[in-house]
Amino acid sequence: MSVKLIPTQFVIFGFRLPAFPAAILIAAIVISEAVALGSLSLFSGIYLSPASAAECNGDDIDGELLSATAYSHSTGNYYRVQVEFSGDDVTVYFRNGGYRRLTLDDEDIDDPTSISAYDYDRATHWDIDIGDCP
Repeated sequence: MSVKLIPTQFVIFGFRLPAFPAAILIAAIVISEAVALGSLSLFSGIYLSPASAAECNGDDIDGELLSATAYSHSTGNYYRVQVEFSGDDVTVYFRNGGYRRLTLDDEDIDDPTSISAYDYDRATHWDIDIGDCP
């Protein structure tokens, strides 16, 4: 197996992909490590493994639509919202039809009245209060 680097793209297994210097370096390292181990399937399994579920008091709450209050550190406002957890992510649905996808600081929720999350798209911290665990 070989990796051929071209200034505007890189070719791997005959596929031409856009060249981003960091992506090329990471791909080359992953591929060289896989070759050294004799198999690419080991790395496929790692990247395709499902995320853990968000848990509140040991109970899986993924996929449940829950009423909540969300506080945005960037606006300083509280919002009445609905939230849906999925692994270490939470989708916050606003009354006006908008939504934000946030990443939980910890998928194990110790205090359901103070769940910390971060919006990487807008570089904003959020605090979510779902009251008692469902």
